Amino acid sequence: MAQSMGAAAANSALTKPLTPGLILLMAVSSGITVANLYYNQPLLADIGRTFGVGAKQAGLISMLTQFGYAAGLFLFIPLGDIQEKRKLIAGLLLAVGVALIGVAAAPNLAWMYAASFVVGLTTTAPQMIIPLAAELAPPEERGKVIGSVMSGLLIGILLARTVAGLIGELFGWRFMFGLAAAAMFALAFILWKRLPASRPVIRLSYPALIRSMGKLIAEQRTLREAALIAACMFGAFSVFLDLADLLFGGARLRLRQRDSRALRLGRRGRRLRRLGHRPAGRQGESDSNGGLHDSGRYSFVCLLLAGRFLARGAGRGGRLARLGGAGRTGIQPSASLCADSGG
Repeated sequence: MAQSMGAAAANSALTKPLTPGLILLMAVSSGITVANLYYNQPLLADIGRTFGVGAKQAGLISMLTQFGYAAGLFLFIPLGDIQEKRKLIAGLLLAVGVALIGVAAAPNLAWMYAASFVVGLTTTAPQMIIPLAAELAPPEERGKVIGSVMSGLLIGILLARTVAGLIGELFGWRFMFGLAAAAMFALAFILWKRLPASRPVIRLSYPALIRSMGKLIAEQRTLREAALIAACMFGAFSVFLDLADLLFGGARLRLRQRDSRALRLGRRGRRLRRLGHRPAGRQGESDSNGGLHDSGRYSFVCLLLAGRFLARGAGRGGRLARLGGAGRTGIQPSASLCADSGG
């Protein structure tokens, strides 16, 4: 079966060659799209004030977005092996654009929760763009191409909060999500025109494809270890930044978006130290500072676990990459699902 899948991957018909311009387009598209998952994080305090809720209720918005993303990875990414990728990517971008409009127009918190979950559910196009780039690239350049597209994705993750904080401060959080929706519609049109058409890699039913992911996780120890490392590190990253944004934008500090974005602890250090010595539990305020300390401890535990597994696997360099050779469908969605569950 692996041989037949490998042959199918090698013979997939791609109508356009991979050019530097196309690589750049894929990298930028991955970054702009994945940013949808993180726009809400620096805006949680503002959203909470809009709906008159505290940090706990506002924090659920980010959590539901990540839950939706994990569900989308499980449900949609395997379709890239049995359906035409360009059509799937464009369709998902249109869907996330509609979901972002739902977030921007949310009249109440329940609507916001539902729309945020759908945003996460449909923000899976980057995880289809990366395999498409790998298919298009010659074998000797595949690592370089994947690294370039992944760089765009990671830059999008890192810049999303800065962009959202800046636009949210200037125009409000609703404008930020409306602008993101417009970007998704434009990107869907551009990618539909520029991406090459591809044939399905394998011939399997959707239920059989889903089952193959579980089988890979059960059989491949290296895959499990790599996924666990990524889950611990991504969990630490997400927990710290979510709670930090709520603390800096909450009632006890009321820092402006640009202060929260830059995390200017040097200039704000005295104020933060005074906060740490205040008695907790002011009337009408949530103890976000204590929550931040708890999340910090959780983050360090996650990083410690990740480092321990990484040290154990340091001598096995390249094993996960070798697992992902032609014909091994399910490797990327399996690893991505486990990794993003940590967030």
